[in-house]
Parts: sequence; structure tokens; C-alpha cells
Amino acid sequence: VWGPVEYLVPQIIYPNFPTLFKDSWFQAIARLKPEIPLRQSQSELSTIASRLVQEHPKENAGIGIRLTSVHDAGIDSVGRTMLWLMTGISLTMLLIACANLASLQVARAFGRSREFAVRAAIGADRRQLMMPLLIESLVLAVVGGVGGLIVAAWSNQLLGHFLTIDGEPGFDIPVDGRVLAFAAGASLLSGLAFGLAPAWLASRAPAAEALKEGSRGSTSGRSHQCLKNSLIVGELALALALVGVASSFGLGARSFLQRQVGWNIDGLFAGYLALPYNPYNDDTRNRAFQRALLDRLNAIPGVAQATLCTNIPVFYLGGPTPFTVEGQPPVERGQEPLVQDAAVTTTYFTALGIPLKSGEFFSPTLTEKDPDVAIVNEAFAQHFWPGQSALGRRIRLRDQQKWIQITGVVGNVKLIGQFSAPQTPLQLYRPLIQSPSRSLSIVLRSSLAPTMLTKSVRSAVAAIDADLPVAQPGSVRTGFEQKFSNLNLIVINLGISAFMGLLIAGIGLFGVISQLTMQRTRDIGVRMALGAQRRDIMRLILGGGVKLLMIGLVIGLPGFFALTRLLTTAMPEMQLPGLWLLALDLAVLAGSMLLACYLPARRAARGDPMVALRSE
Repeated sequence: VWGPVEYLVPQIIYPNFPTLFKDSWFQAIARLKPEIPLRQSQSELSTIASRLVQEHPKENAGIGIRLTSVHDAGIDSVGRTMLWLMTGISLTMLLIACANLASLQVARAFGRSREFAVRAAIGADRRQLMMPLLIESLVLAVVGGVGGLIVAAWSNQLLGHFLTIDGEPGFDIPVDGRVLAFAAGASLLSGLAFGLAPAWLASRAPAAEALKEGSRGSTSGRSHQCLKNSLIVGELALALALVGVASSFGLGARSFLQRQVGWNIDGLFAGYLALPYNPYNDDTRNRAFQRALLDRLNAIPGVAQATLCTNIPVFYLGGPTPFTVEGQPPVERGQEPLVQDAAVTTTYFTALGIPLKSGEFFSPTLTEKDPDVAIVNEAFAQHFWPGQSALGRRIRLRDQQKWIQITGVVGNVKLIGQFSAPQTPLQLYRPLIQSPSRSLSIVLRSSLAPTMLTKSVRSAVAAIDADLPVAQPGSVRTGFEQKFSNLNLIVINLGISAFMGLLIAGIGLFGVISQLTMQRTRDIGVRMALGAQRRDIMRLILGGGVKLLMIGLVIGLPGFFALTRLLTTAMPEMQLPGLWLLALDLAVLAGSMLLACYLPARRAARGDPMVALRSE
């Protein structure tokens, strides 16, 4: 569930585990009894949480227990939105393909309207008339489904090769029985979707009317043409939504990776240390290790600045931690404001390029015996003291009795790896010397390539404690991009889907305009015989396509705006392009569809009027 695991240790090996009443970060796993709903179990756990509040009010007031499925616990709202987006795009492509095939089937069915009329006149009932068209549609669906499974098996292997899960490349995506069952069901439903309506409409056409239309050389009546036009309009509307969302997400994802985040990610090396409980749970030993390690890191050739911290703002900064502001009205426990907090050494801000707005950074001579101090971000200062100075103000974190004095204000920083907005924009930094931690990040700013520093950093750590490994050493930029390598697969997938949707819609429109042109062959011949020019014929044919195109675009715009609104709500940190992209999408779609209309129109305009008049 949480990634690769090589071994497990019992939590009770930590001496203070039985008395940890204030740590609420634990996760409990339970298998529910058969037929016990999640809601009932949640009620029982809420009762247990209430009992804990009564027994230990100081540690548990305002904190509850939330029960959820393991599946839901392993995916956040952004991931869930991404899954629904990909599923919705696949469904959109399927609908476009079904509409296209339905349009072609309608054309074929009504092209045989005279045949159906003759068969009906000699006694064939509706079932006998519909069955051949349904069988043709189902054969197409079955063959297409088998072909789709072959393509799926191949593309799954390709996709799984590039997919990265928890830093491990390669992921098996099998085509199992569930996939086969879904493919079979989807194929049959698709066959019915693009075969049933044409068969039903063809079978219900009055025989006399069909014979009259056949004698006039027409292949369909007004109602039949209306159905085909409606299908094409639906294709165009879906294609606009598909192309718009794919292009918006693609450009938004690219800008997300390159956006300004309030600190400089380039030129940074990072590695991670997990200090063992013994002996580093002793704060004195921990601080001595920090000082010795910083001295050795600063001595590495090519290192401009070295710093230690609990976290760098990539995926997580710290907290959120409840706190109280001196002089502010008291609030109930559980309703306090929250702050992201991290413990850092003196050079943290200059190493990461976080600007100082007022006050000063932590003094290099600061010790654990000095009064507790902190640095906050601009959002913190402006929230509690708008138009005033935050310097000298005091706050107190929930689980601590000491007041902490604010000595500096720095710029706001963003978590570069988070699509969703943080729980709080407030940020607080404490000196690591006053708030020691056993989870440390080593951060170096250097002109050298970060990969060249790995050996030196490991040697510096080993010189102090040979049993400490440095985890995931390397470039912060490279590590960040590797974490988001799967995002590129999504963008590529969306691009392919958009292109296929656009291609299918263009083929559908081309087919409708071609058939419309064929139906009006005699009409076109008469017009040309009476003096109509080629441009008049082109205008006549293109007019029908442009009308369908405009209706489709108007219908598709609400869908486009609804989907982009969904993306913006789910991923507020990803800035989507503005209306210029919509205009570009409309231009691309319109240009593609006009090309599909132009080809049959040009062919009709170049025709010989005498040949057209003899077409009957």
C-alpha cells in the first residue's frame, strides 16, 4: 500500500511508545467483520475517540478518528480527479467513435431504403428488417473489441515500462478476466449504440415513401438527414471538449513544473538522514552531531552553503501544527489556526534562495539555552498583523508551554510537488538547534553538478557515524522531475486521445458532407448547367459543413468550461492557460473540419454538369 517494504519492525521497540498520547500521525489498519458497514464501524470508533478525550483531554481534545477504506486512504483528491479525467476522456473517445460509426451506418442503411421497402412490401416484418443491420454492427464491434484488446496488451507493456511507482520503474498492467469482461461488454454495448438506432429508423420507414424517394434518386428523407447531422454535431462538441481539456492540461502541467515557487530549486543537492533512536534521541548528542556534520559539509570543495533541516518545500514542509497567538482572543481546542512548520539551521534561507523581508535570520551563535525564536512568512505576518510589524510578536505551539518570539519575516514559498493547495498558507521556521529532530535533510548549494557531491557527502557522514546511510542523494531538480515522470505519460496519453478524437470527428464530417454531395449530384448539375460557378458550388457545399461546425462548437463550449473548472478546483496550484488557448483550439478544430468539408466540395465543383445530370 505504501510502497516497497523490505522488513518490518514492531513499534513497541521504541521505549516511549506506550505513553505517546500526543502523536496523532499513527495509522491503524483493521479488517472489518463480514457485513459490517463502514458507517457503523465509524460510529464505534467515534465513541472510542470520545472516551480518549475524557481520559486524556489535554492531548486528545479536538482530535478524532476517521475511518476510510485502504483504497481511499492511498489516493488524494488530485489523484482521484486524474483517474476520473482519464476515464472520462476514454469514454469521450468511445462516444465519438460510436457517433461516427452510427453516422456511417445511418448512411448505409438509408442508402438501402429502397431494398428495405421492397422486402417490407413482400412481407418482411420489422425484426427481419433490423436483424441484418444489427448483425453487421455487432460483427464490427466484436472485431473492433478483439483488435482493441491486442492494442491494449501491447500499449500496457509499453506504458508499464515507463511507469514509475514509488521510485521503482516498471509496472505490470495485466489484461485479466475483468478487463476481458469489460471489453466484451463495452464492445457489445457499442455495437448496439451505433447499430440499433440506424436499424430501427430504416425499418420504420414507410415502404411507399421509400419507393418514391428511391425513384427520385434520394437516399434519405429529412428526418434521416437530421439524425446524421445530430450525430456529427455531437462528435464535434465532444471533440472540442476533448481537445480543449487535453491541451489545457498539457500546457498547465508544463507550467506547473516551471512555475515560480519562491525559492531556487536549481543547483541544490539533497540527501536524507534518519537518525536512530539510540543514541540520537538524546538532544545533546543530536546537537553535537548537527554541528560536526555542518562543519564537514561546509569543508567539501565546491560547496557554497550547507544547511540541515527537517524538510525542504517539495512535497511537505511540516505540520500542520495548531498554535496560539499572544494577544488574540482564545479559541476552543481543535479550532486553533494551523501553521506549516520546519526546523532549519542558520543558512537554510540563503541556501534555498528564500528572501528576507524584515528582521534577521537566525544568528550563528544561537544556542538551545537562548529564548525560543522563529521566522514566519509574509502570509503569516499579514494575516495576524496587517499593516504592522510582526517582529517581537509571540506565538505558542499547541504541545509546548514556551512562547516563541518572531525575529524575522521571509517570503512565501510553495510546495513544488503539490497540485492541491496546502491546508494553510502560514509557514513558520524554528532553529534546528532549539528543536532537534532525528529526521534530517542535508541541503547543499554548489556550482558543481549535484551528482558529483554524493560521494563527498557520504564520506562526511561516515566520518562521524559510519552506520548512517544517506538516502536518495542527488539533485533536487532531478529528483522532483523523476517523481513527476508519470505526469508526462498522462500528457502524452491526453495528446494521443485528443488527436484521435479530432481525426475521428474529421472523418465523420467528411463522410456526411460527401454523402450530402452525392445526394445533391443532380441538383448540382442543374445549377452548373444554369450558369453557377465553381465558387457558388463550393459555397453551397461548405455552407452545410460550416453550419454543423458552428452548432457543434457552441454546444461543446459549456462542456469545455465545465471540465476546465473541474481541473482548476481539483488542482489549484496548476495554472491553466487563458482564453487564448481556447481560441487556438477553436481555430485548430475549425480548420480541421473545414478541410474535411473542402475536399468533397472541391470534387463536386470540378464535376461535369452533363455527367451529373445523367447520374439518375
